[in-house]
Amino acid sequence: MKQNLVGYAKAISEATGIVDMPKLGMVENYMRNCYFNSTLDWVDAKTFNKAAKESAIELEILNWQFI
Repeated sequence: MKQNLVGYAKAISEATGIVDMPKLGMVENYMRNCYFNSTLDWVDAKTFNKAAKESAIELEILNWQFI
């Protein structure tokens, strides 16, 4: 069953193909706290998508063990 994603989860899912809610949350937190060290509301769509993809790759390398 496909989830009805909204907000940043939906945007991150569209950029990365990830649908797992915990992983989407981890990507969002990683983007906020590590990638930008800021809120996400100022980021344009192209930069947001790039950051989501790169954050997901980094978390994959870390075996989804973001602390």
